[in-house]
Amino acid sequence: MAEQLIRITCGTADRTAQKQNLLQALSQLLQRYNVGFTIRKSNASLDQQDDLHNDEFDGTTTDNATVTLESIVAAPTAQQLQQPLQQLMNQQGQFTIIDSAATAPAYLLKIFIKRTHHFIGMDDADKLLHLLQQQQVEWATVSQAMAGYSRDQVVWQAKVGHHNAPLIIEAIVPQALRAKLQPQLDALTKNGALFWTPVMQY
Repeated sequence: MAEQLIRITCGTADRTAQKQNLLQALSQLLQRYNVGFTIRKSNASLDQQDDLHNDEFDGTTTDNATVTLESIVAAPTAQQLQQPLQQLMNQQGQFTIIDSAATAPAYLLKIFIKRTHHFIGMDDADKLLHLLQQQQVEWATVSQAMAGYSRDQVVWQAKVGHHNAPLIIEAIVPQALRAKLQPQLDALTKNGALFWTPVMQY
């Protein structure tokens, strides 16, 4: 079944028309549809008024930090979510739905997976990075989400005692490598999700 990537960007203090915290309302909506998601905070961003926030470099702070929520869903679910998302967003933030079906010279590979701690050997995140390295995929990045929700229906947040952090692995993969990588990626992401976004590579 075709999958689509829902990508939502908003502020942590944005509100719905009913004055509910937007990020909380979005999380609850996705949980009702039983789909996983990750939330990442941006170190630097342009907000809806085109104001620049750059906590890391200029030391400024904001009560309305920009976050990105991402979820991989089946195409019918994405269609069902479109109207509720529009109603919740109410011109706050931005959301896009991206289809993975198109072909292109290259793809943005996006993998959502949990960090699992092992005393011996590599976990699946390490194995995925090693696989990309073996195939000479350049500039792979790994970032940790500030919150996430997976098939176990447990919302993870960065708190003391919370392990198995949600990770996002991203890399640009040439078209010629996609078919070769797919079976190995599928085997390593049984407890996660992956998505291919068609892109131009320069």
